[in-house]
Parts: sequence; C-alpha cells; structure tokens
Amino acid sequence: MRYVYPAIFTPDTELENYYVVEFPDIEVAVTQGKNFSGAYHMAEDVLGLALMTMENEDAKIPKATDLKSIEVDDDKIVGLVETDTCAYRKIFDKERNLHEAWYSPITERKFFVIKSNDDEELCERLLELLSKVSGVNVSD
Repeated sequence: MRYVYPAIFTPDTELENYYVVEFPDIEVAVTQGKNFSGAYHMAEDVLGLALMTMENEDAKIPKATDLKSIEVDDDKIVGLVETDTCAYRKIFDKERNLHEAWYSPITERKFFVIKSNDDEELCERLLELLSKVSGVNVSD
C-alpha cells in the first residue's frame, strides 16, 4: 500500500550536514542521514518499515496530518515522504540485517531503525537518538 506522511527534518546539532527525521504521525519512525538527500532516503525506509510492521500487526494506521498544520522552528524543514509497503515488503527479507526494532518498556512502543554499514559515525549517532527517544539504552 502507498502512504504519504509529513516528516520534520532537523539539522543535527552534533554532526555537520546531517539531518534527523521524525514523523509527527508515526512517532516510532526516527532516522537520520548525511545531507538532506540521504536523510530523505533513510526516511522513506524507516517509514516503510514502521508502516509494514503496523500492517503485519493489524495496528491502526493513523491518518496523515495536513502539512499546513505543522508548525516548526525556522531551522527545521517539513516535507512529505512517500513509501510503498508492498514494494518494501519484497526487499525486506533480503536485507533483514539492515533493519532493527527495539521495544521500549518505558513508552510501550517499538522503535525502528534502518542501519547503514557505510557510515559508522552515523550509525552510532542514530543509536544515541534512538536511546533518547525510546528511553532505552539500545547500544549494548
């Protein structure tokens, strides 16, 4: 199924030219990328993984917030991200080692991460962000 959701792209304060991506409607989907283009592609993946998992669990898929109603600080960018869970499902099993999910007993939610073996610094920062968002130390 095809989905389009608004995403908030925030420049990372610790890594130059990196962006953190969050989805107001899909709180468990958090990622980061080197430059805006990289962050956008990571956002497509994490959104696809989160929504595919929600479909598998028969969870209610939230309605996308109207882009015009999202207010952010001047340094943030709001954009639409599209994903297709049918297409994503076809490649998921082939690349399962690039995807991880953690359960947070604090928030009682799963959090999803798309790993990238290309950039160790990015992976470490993403794990830090996931720990912060989920309340669970996921780097062990």
